[in-house]
Amino acid sequence: DPKQSQKLPLSARLAQLDDMEPDDDYRELPIEPTSEELTKLQPPAIRRNITKGAYKDVHNYLDVQFRLLREDFIRPLREGVCLVRSGERGSKDVRVYRGVTFQEAEVIRGVLVHFVKLKLPKNFKVESSKRLLFGNVICFSADNFSSYFLATVAGADPKKLKEGLVGVKLLSQPKIDSSCWYTAVESRAFFVSYKHVLKALQNLNEFILPLAEHIVFAQTVVEAPVYLLNSKVTHYDLRVILNTSYMKAPGKLNHLFTDAETVEPPAGLEYLEAVPILNASVETWPTFAQLGLDQSQRNALQAALTKRLVVIQGPPGTGKTFLGLKITQVLLHNSNAWARKETETRLIKSPNYLRQTTSVEVEVIPPILILCYTNHALDQFLEGMLQFTGEIIRIGSRSKSENIQHYQINEYLRYLKDNRLVPSNVRNAGNRIRNQVSEAEGDLKRQFSQLQEVCANKGLVSWNLLIAHGVIPSTVASQLKSSAVYRSWILPVHQPQCVNEYVYDGREVWSAPVKENVDVNECGQANANQSKEDDDEWHDALEMLRAAESERMVEVEDEVFHKTDSGMSSMKTFEVELSDHKLYQNYLYDNLRTGVFTEEDVRIQWRTFFIEQNYLAKLLEFSEKDVSVARHGTIKDNVQVFDLAFADRCLMYAIWKHKLVAKMREKIRPAEVRLHSLLERAQEVKNSEYLHVARQADVVGLTTTGAAQFQAVVQELKPRIVIIEEAAEILEAHVVASLNSNCEHLIMIGDHQQLKPSPAVYQLGKNYGLDMSLFERMINNGLEYQTLQYQHRMRPEISSLLVPSIYEHLKDHQSVHGRPHIRGVEKSVFFITHKEKEVPESDDNNSHSNEHEAAFIMRLARHLVLQGYSTEQITVLTPYSGQFFLLKK
Repeated sequence: DPKQSQKLPLSARLAQLDDMEPDDDYRELPIEPTSEELTKLQPPAIRRNITKGAYKDVHNYLDVQFRLLREDFIRPLREGVCLVRSGERGSKDVRVYRGVTFQEAEVIRGVLVHFVKLKLPKNFKVESSKRLLFGNVICFSADNFSSYFLATVAGADPKKLKEGLVGVKLLSQPKIDSSCWYTAVESRAFFVSYKHVLKALQNLNEFILPLAEHIVFAQTVVEAPVYLLNSKVTHYDLRVILNTSYMKAPGKLNHLFTDAETVEPPAGLEYLEAVPILNASVETWPTFAQLGLDQSQRNALQAALTKRLVVIQGPPGTGKTFLGLKITQVLLHNSNAWARKETETRLIKSPNYLRQTTSVEVEVIPPILILCYTNHALDQFLEGMLQFTGEIIRIGSRSKSENIQHYQINEYLRYLKDNRLVPSNVRNAGNRIRNQVSEAEGDLKRQFSQLQEVCANKGLVSWNLLIAHGVIPSTVASQLKSSAVYRSWILPVHQPQCVNEYVYDGREVWSAPVKENVDVNECGQANANQSKEDDDEWHDALEMLRAAESERMVEVEDEVFHKTDSGMSSMKTFEVELSDHKLYQNYLYDNLRTGVFTEEDVRIQWRTFFIEQNYLAKLLEFSEKDVSVARHGTIKDNVQVFDLAFADRCLMYAIWKHKLVAKMREKIRPAEVRLHSLLERAQEVKNSEYLHVARQADVVGLTTTGAAQFQAVVQELKPRIVIIEEAAEILEAHVVASLNSNCEHLIMIGDHQQLKPSPAVYQLGKNYGLDMSLFERMINNGLEYQTLQYQHRMRPEISSLLVPSIYEHLKDHQSVHGRPHIRGVEKSVFFITHKEKEVPESDDNNSHSNEHEAAFIMRLARHLVLQGYSTEQITVLTPYSGQFFLLKK
C-alpha cells in the first residue's frame, strides 16, 4: 500500500525498493530524460548501491549503477523544472533563466553552436562564476516544459558572456523559433561525462564483465591474473626497481618511437633477477631493504604483481604515485608475461604480381592502460613514467604539462599522416569523411549566413531568393515577373500616389487567413469555412499595422552603408540595402569630378536614391512588425498588385519575409542532421586512427571520462592491465565503464579516507550509497588490501593531527624528523580564531570570503618573505573560490 509505505522510515522504504525489479531494461532507456520524468514531482523508484555484500547477478549490478548515475544527472533538472512550474526561483545547484532568446548560430570546429541571450544576475562575475561552464547541461522550453530540448554549454567567450551571450550545442534537432521567449534551467552536471559513461554501461557485455567474481559477487579470495596462470613465466626481473635506466628494450616494431638503447644489466643485483611471481608468498621475496622500499610498500608491490584485483590505500605522503610508477615499471620490463598470440594478415610477394596474403601468428603486447580521475593527476603520473619509458600516448584533452604535451595522441597522428604512415584504408576513409564534413559544414555555414542576413533586415530581400523558396503566390509572381519590376513595385519611386491616394476596403483585396494545417492548394475551401471572428481578427491586425506604419512615415533614419557580400551565397540576399547617404554623396561627387557623370545625372540619381532609401527604411520598419496573426493571409486572385496601396505592399512583403525565414530554417534542419550524422561517422574514423596509434605504445593514459568517451578504442586495444590512480575519488560506474572485456588485472591506488566520490545530488550519496567508490566497497566486502604506512611529507607536528584520529597506523619516516624550525613564528602548526564577519555574498556561487583573513594572510606571507624565505616556498590554500579571488586581488 503506497500510503502505508509513506509512513515508514526512509531506510525501511528504501529497503522495500531494493527488492523490487524494474519494469524496463536499463539497456533500452534513453540517456536523456523524458518529458514525463522531468515534470513528475516524485523521483523514480531506484535501488540503492549495495555497499557491503554481493549483488544478485551482473544484470542487477549494472542496472543499479546505471539508474543511480542517470538519476544523479536528471534530478537537478527535474527540481529546476518543478521550481519553474511553481513560480519559484533557482536553488544552489540549479539556475533558472527566463526570457531567453536564440540569436545567431555558427559552425565552430565542426560543431553547430547556437548563441542564446540570457539575463544574468547583477552579481554575476565571469572570472569566478560556476555558471555556464563548458559541458553544463541546459534544458530549454517555450511552453512551461510541456515540451523541451537539452543543450550543453559549448564554451563561453568572456566578452560575449558579459553581454549575456553563451554558445550551446543542441543534443537533438529541435525546431527553434528565434521569435520565442524560452525558459532555461541550468544544472552543473557535466553532461559529456554522464553521457559517455551511461552509454558505456549499456554496451557492457553482461556475460563477460571483467572481475565480476569480486565486483559483483563479492568474493574475497583473489587469484593471480589469468595471463600469469596461462603463461610460462613464473619469475620476474625486479632489478629495474633499483636501477631505473635498466629497462628491457621494447618488443614492438613501429614508426613512432625510436629504438631504445640496450642497457647492460646492473651488477650486484642478481638476487632480484628471478623473483618468484606465481604461487609465491611475500615471505619468499627479497626484503624491503633489498628492494629499496619500506615494509608496507614491499607488501603492496608484491600484491600488485601477483593478484588480479589489488586495492592499495595510500594516506597523505606515503608514496602512492611513487609505488604506482614502480609497479608500472616492473610490469613493462616483464611484458613477455602478458603478451598474447594473435593472427595477422600480411601481404606477400608474388612472381606474377598478383595480390596475395598469408596469415601469420604474432606475439602482441597490448599497452598498459592508465586511468586517473583528473587531468592533473594523469599528467603527473605520466611524467613520472618518462624516467623509464618514452613509449607513452595520452588520449584526451590538451595537457597542461609541457613535458606530456609532446605525447598527445594527436601529435603522433599528425606525424604519421605527414609521413603517410597511416594504413591506406584508414587514411582513405579519413580523407573521404573529412571532405564530406567540410562540404556539409560549408553548405550549412552558407545557409546560416544568408538566414542571418535576412533576419538582420538591412535590405530588400532579393526576388530570386523569394521565388526559389516559393513564398510569392503564382498570381502575384506572374504580374511582377522580374527582380527589376519587383524592386520598382515594392519601392515605388515612380508611383508615389500609392502611398496616400489609394483608398479601398481591405476586404476587396485580402482573403481570410488560412489555417496552419491546411494545404495551400485547398485555401479556397478553408477560407469559406473561416468564422467571422477569425475574419475580423485578420482585418483588425491589418488596420493596426497600417496605423503604426502611418505614424512613422515622417521618420527617416540614417543607416550605415553596407556593401553586399555576394560571396557568402550562390544567390544574392538583397536587391538593395540601406546605405549611408554621405557615402553615396561622395560616390556621386567623385564621378562628377572625374567627368563620368554630368550635373543632371547626379541630380537624377541623388533624387532616385533618396526616395528609394526613404521607402526602403519605411518598408524595413514595417517588416519588423509581428505578422504572426496575418502570416497565412492570401491576396485575392483578381487583384492587380500595381493598384495596391503602399501599406498593403509592405504587409505582403512582411508576410513573404516571415514565410521565407520559416522555409529557410526548415531547409537548414536537414543540413544540420546531415552534418551531425557525418560528424558521428568522422568520430568512428578518428577512433580507427587513434587505435592504430595507441597500439604502438607501451602505456596509454586517459581520464576516466576519456576512457568512457573513447570506449570503442579501449575495447579494441584489449589492454590486459589497468592501473587506476585516485581510484577512491571515482564513482563506481565510471570505473566499471572504463574496463574492457579483456581486462585481467586491475590495480586501484587511492585513499578512501581522504576524498570520496562527489555525486551531483547529495541525497543520492547519503541515502543510496552513490558516494561510495568501488575502491571502498571492495574494502567493505573484506577484500584484502594494502595500506602504505610511512609518510614522507609532513613534519611530525602536522602528522600528529591525523594519528590516530584518522589513520591509526600511520608512521613518520625518519626523513621528516629534524627539519629546521620556521623562522619568524613560535610554532610550526597553529590555529587562529577571530570574530570578524564574512563579506556578504558578492557573487552567485554561494561561496565565502573574509577580508580580515585575507589581509592577515597577506601580511603573514610578507613577514615570512622578510625572514628570508622565497615566494616559491610559501603556499596559501583556501577551500572557497570567493576567498581565492579576494586573495588574488
